Amino acid sequence: MPPAAANLPDRCGSFQMLKIFRANRFTVFLLLGCAFVAAGVWLSSGTMAPYATTLERPWILKPCNYLFNIDNHHFEATFLMLDGAPRQRWDFSVVSRRILYPLLAYPLMKAFGFVIGGVVSSALLQVVAYAGFVIYVRRRIGQAAAWAAMALLASYPGTFYWAGLPYSYAAIVPACLGAMIVLMEIQRQPDTKRVAMLALALGIILLAYDLLPYVGLPPLAMLLLRKRFTATAVAAVLLVAPTIVSNLLLFTMAGLPLRNNNTQVYPDIAEAYLDPFAQPGLWGELLANVPGNLVVNFFASNFLFLPGLFLALYVVNRFTLRLPLTFAERAVLAMTLLLFAFVNLAPPYQGWQFRGVSVARIYQPVFVVFLVFTLRMVQALAQSGGIALRRWAVGIIGVTAAMNAVIVLGPITGVPLADHAYFAFYRHSAKPMLSENLAKFGRRPLGFCDPSITIENPPPRRRPSKIRRRW
Repeated sequence: MPPAAANLPDRCGSFQMLKIFRANRFTVFLLLGCAFVAAGVWLSSGTMAPYATTLERPWILKPCNYLFNIDNHHFEATFLMLDGAPRQRWDFSVVSRRILYPLLAYPLMKAFGFVIGGVVSSALLQVVAYAGFVIYVRRRIGQAAAWAAMALLASYPGTFYWAGLPYSYAAIVPACLGAMIVLMEIQRQPDTKRVAMLALALGIILLAYDLLPYVGLPPLAMLLLRKRFTATAVAAVLLVAPTIVSNLLLFTMAGLPLRNNNTQVYPDIAEAYLDPFAQPGLWGELLANVPGNLVVNFFASNFLFLPGLFLALYVVNRFTLRLPLTFAERAVLAMTLLLFAFVNLAPPYQGWQFRGVSVARIYQPVFVVFLVFTLRMVQALAQSGGIALRRWAVGIIGVTAAMNAVIVLGPITGVPLADHAYFAFYRHSAKPMLSENLAKFGRRPLGFCDPSITIENPPPRRRPSKIRRRW
């Protein structure tokens, strides 16, 4: 048999595999993206969890010397509450109202423990949210947008800052994505029955994190502007119903107070507006910092590169496609700016300070605007843009995804960009600490134990004091 004929089956098999790959290319790359997300969560656990490792003195879990946030006991207390532990082991927690993630993670936490079960639950949640959002984008925006979503969302550092720890904060990015999907669906003017279902879904999502200032008013405003008064009333009730029911259950059955150190921040700020001239000189100094604070928070709240991508595309868009922001995008952006103004224009106020640049993380939810506008522009360019502009957009999106991936993989690779990006996101220490802590404790995700480290935890903290301060 001639050599060419002998190799024919192999060639045919390779050709068939190539055809199958081309036909299923989107699915293959989506699965690869899911694998990257899952691996990223694992590589952000153990000693490499950014929310822990960026602290000056993180909490050390013996005997393996994994690192956790100093508020670890507050998050574990929610699991203990659900597990029926004695009241004195969980009644001090200030995060129990963010109940959605603990409920979702409870079965695996119960089976494998708070840490392992919680991190595995987080990884599953991130993968489901990632795949679900990409598939939604493909359906509602288009194929080109879905490819961009794969790259930008898989490499988004805001997922991995939280996801490697078994905390309710692991639900922030999935909840933001889910909330944006709801807003985009209501924007499509569905009938009242579907509005009710979407509003209830959004109400359940709001049990994950304090997203009400960002996504609570936009759907009601959309309905009101279209004079759909019945749908507005139905949506308003169903939007707040899960939060009301959850708070009542926690108050009546668990005896948790309606206010704590976390929920007190915004009432403290509002109270300051009632006496605006108590410290006029200090207030003037604080107001002078507002423009600079706005710029820093814009970039720091979402790790520099995604905000920079949005800004670049928006400027180019003004001179090319002139693609307008949708109502959902404008509403979330406006609510973010209103929250920033409420916090930063306030007179000196009591309690925990959200003013300035130390807590840029509270503006993280605006990333959905940056992401969705980018995806819509990519799709518009794919359909009607010039070749040069399309290539430029692909290039800048590729650079953004690559630089974000550098941040995500920073804890394991040692690239110092992660130090500064995570520090700017949440300055809960005096200087960047990620590399310093990794040098002390090693780069070890969950599963790699090192009991030889002798560094001990700081003395236990007393329960939060009721002493308050003004700034």
